[in-house]
Amino acid sequence: MRQGMRNISERVRASRAGGIAIIRDLPRELTGIDTTPHPHSPSRTDAHVAADHRITRSLFATVAVAVAALLVVVPSRPMEAALVSASGTAGIGGPGAQQRDSAQIVRVVHRYHAFLEAGDSTAALALLAPDAVILESGSAETRAEYRAHHLISDITFARAVRSERRVLRVSQHGDQAWVASTSTTKGTYRDRAVDSVGAELVVLRRLDGAWKITAIHWSSRAA
Repeated sequence: MRQGMRNISERVRASRAGGIAIIRDLPRELTGIDTTPHPHSPSRTDAHVAADHRITRSLFATVAVAVAALLVVVPSRPMEAALVSASGTAGIGGPGAQQRDSAQIVRVVHRYHAFLEAGDSTAALALLAPDAVILESGSAETRAEYRAHHLISDITFARAVRSERRVLRVSQHGDQAWVASTSTTKGTYRDRAVDSVGAELVVLRRLDGAWKITAIHWSSRAA
């Protein structure tokens, strides 16, 4: 019995050395598998086994190519959502129109600040919609109130102290849009050192084909 088990172990080790454990060479009492060929079935030669391996490899290669094709063709929805969030709302004029609108929207905000720095109150007011509201220093002003009160002080401050702005996000929904920005301001104003960081939200609406500012909210703190 021991000699038989040693013979079996040697046969298994020899077959594993070739990469395959050949079960058909083991006694049926140990494996529980009847590997005796059916009397009406042709015996399987090494050529048959090699042919099966070639077919299996071919099937795996075909499936791998099909899966790779699906990964290329099917778009990633999270990526689509990220693109829409960055450039505007999907389905409004297409990506090209959204990019043009985004550029025009940012340009209006930039021109408004440029007019303040240049001291051109008329041009700055022309970018504000008739129903615009300005929120700053804990108060809210209409367009007329802003013209009569804070506009002059904003121009004086903008001309005296240099600010650097960074647009964080431009969002658009049809004829409505908003721009979120941050800023750093350093300089001297009325003999007082200024070193602050700020946040700005500008809301715009398209009126007669032109973007106008309908609301501005400013906030700042010491750096």
